Amino acid sequence: MRVILLFWIFALLGLGACGSGEMVGGPLPLLIESAVEGDDWDEINKDVPDTPGILMNGSPVMIRVLINTSNFSSRVHERVEITATGDFIVRGGGVLGGGSEWRFSGGEIFTLRDAGDLAGYARFYIQPVTDYYRLEIVGLGRNWPNGAYPRYRGRLEISPFAGGFIVINALALEEYLYAVVPSEMPSYFGLESSKVQAIAARSFAYRQLQQGRFLAYGADIDDSVISQVYNNLPENEISMAAVRATQGMVLTYEGQVILANYFSTSGGTTANAGEVWPTREGFPGETPGFLRAGAQFDAGFATGDLRLEENADAFFRDMEVPGFERDFPWFRWQVRMSAEELAASINAGLRQREGPSGGIGYVYNLEITRRGQGGNAMELLISGTDATARVETEFVIRSLLAPRNSRITLNNGNTLNGMAMMPSAFFTMEMERDVFGALTAVTFFGGGHGHGVGMSQNGVRALLNRGHSYIAVLAHFYPGTEVVRVW
Repeated sequence: MRVILLFWIFALLGLGACGSGEMVGGPLPLLIESAVEGDDWDEINKDVPDTPGILMNGSPVMIRVLINTSNFSSRVHERVEITATGDFIVRGGGVLGGGSEWRFSGGEIFTLRDAGDLAGYARFYIQPVTDYYRLEIVGLGRNWPNGAYPRYRGRLEISPFAGGFIVINALALEEYLYAVVPSEMPSYFGLESSKVQAIAARSFAYRQLQQGRFLAYGADIDDSVISQVYNNLPENEISMAAVRATQGMVLTYEGQVILANYFSTSGGTTANAGEVWPTREGFPGETPGFLRAGAQFDAGFATGDLRLEENADAFFRDMEVPGFERDFPWFRWQVRMSAEELAASINAGLRQREGPSGGIGYVYNLEITRRGQGGNAMELLISGTDATARVETEFVIRSLLAPRNSRITLNNGNTLNGMAMMPSAFFTMEMERDVFGALTAVTFFGGGHGHGVGMSQNGVRALLNRGHSYIAVLAHFYPGTEVVRVW
């Protein structure tokens, strides 16, 4: 029987080089009591040292955002159509003899269909005649109300790339946050929740300006979950007020701005970053002190060591855990997958990564062989009729076990029809077998939604509702950090 050992470097996209710290084990620390002490406004008056590429001279800090196609499915646009709410200018650049400018009225459409429309120009710059007007990408699918196309501040830049076009939105970083905050944190959570999101998102963006992950596209960051979601929903009064109230505030750890990872919902614990994403040195990686696993439940409740299977199994089946987020739909979930569906999903995923010989045949057993301190699955052994595959990292595990054709039952009893990934890697399993011992189905009992590192967005709302300040909430999810102003 073949044995497949799989480990994919693309999991590095989740963390990158964002600090270091010792791996920790044992019972999860309860952090919320000490977090309350972090609400000290006198401390928010310090500047971090100047950082190369960041303007500290009073000019707006700019950011370049790579705009994906509809449904964030590709970075390359086959066709681009731009209009605006008022007059706008299109300037062609990079052609012998200098550029040219064309003025369009609001509502007119500038279109690029193929390379011939470039007319020798290397790039087109598109900008409204005043900051009051907004540019609009016609046909771009986002979740704007009533099917409206998204509108953008700043300017748009269009360049040929890989047989199509790439689109970049260049604008002030603070204005970029106006449309990140509502896309990542529901505005109905309130102003204080949006302030938390604004500081975390600003810290994330600040670090992205330094890391150069999108230099091949001429961008600093993209507008999807690969970075942080931008302009999937329009800016609003709450998001703008939150950004303005926290202007220039970022999270620092030992004097450095952090890469402030966040996710949707915890199931009662968070994870060590190094037990979710590898570093260039391997997996598990190092965990920065501010991204360590922590308990997200009331003091007095005990889980035992969640790295042990019996403790994790009991915890993820327990519907009465006094978690901060126990009233949210994703706090607990269940999904039952047939053996046939599991085999189809696993084999398709393995073949996508390993080629036609990557499948394992019919699945006859699944075993979590390593868990992180927060109970998250780190390593999964998949035994099949043709091969055995040992896979690592939460992203790979969740992708291979995708319940695309099964119903997921949420904490509130509602159900969803299929997902492209398992909701989280915080789960336990129950096998069903026929009289001959063959696997017929697996039920997954899980908690939370997302990668589980750093800040839980629903946890923010829950803690604010308990009376904690937004500064205290940040201190809880990113222990050891300080909030400081960088501009």
